[in-house]
Amino acid sequence: MIYKRGDNHHLDVTVAGVRYREALHTSDRREAVQLEKKRVSEILAGKGASKAGREFARMPFGTAADLFTEERKPHVSERTTQLDRERLKPLRLYFGETPLLRIKASDISAYQRARLSGQIRLKTATAKAKSKGVGNRTANMEITVLRQMMRESMVGRQRRRQDATRAARRGGAGAHPRAERIAVPGCW
Repeated sequence: MIYKRGDNHHLDVTVAGVRYREALHTSDRREAVQLEKKRVSEILAGKGASKAGREFARMPFGTAADLFTEERKPHVSERTTQLDRERLKPLRLYFGETPLLRIKASDISAYQRARLSGQIRLKTATAKAKSKGVGNRTANMEITVLRQMMRESMVGRQRRRQDATRAARRGGAGAHPRAERIAVPGCW
């Protein structure tokens, strides 16, 4: 089914018991019908977000992180798995029980600021280490693991699209085509 909301047409279909609601990003009805047919064929071909991906996105962050590292284990080296676990510790501390689905670009930016300023700390040995945050490289590596988790759940692409649309509606500096890359480095 196609319906118009504002200036754009939207898709609302159920395929194999799974409901898909998406914006078609067009104001032309004929083009929307073509895009609907194309999207339904993609879903039938298995190119839509999987049910497992959506379930993964709804899990609490800690559970999703555990599942992510376990599923990656056979495909990466032991050292990579160890680094992923280390990089996930401060993310677990910050995001707690928040599902991946609820993490927004602004939350990621806030995490980066808190991590760089030293508001989020793991156990440290010296007073000097307590006074300052981590380096940019460390924060970016942590965000990379988060990005990989979001990609696993297909949340990343949808979140970037939503944030870019909101920025374009606001106009001004936020409407810059690379604004999302600037706001959330590592999500691209």
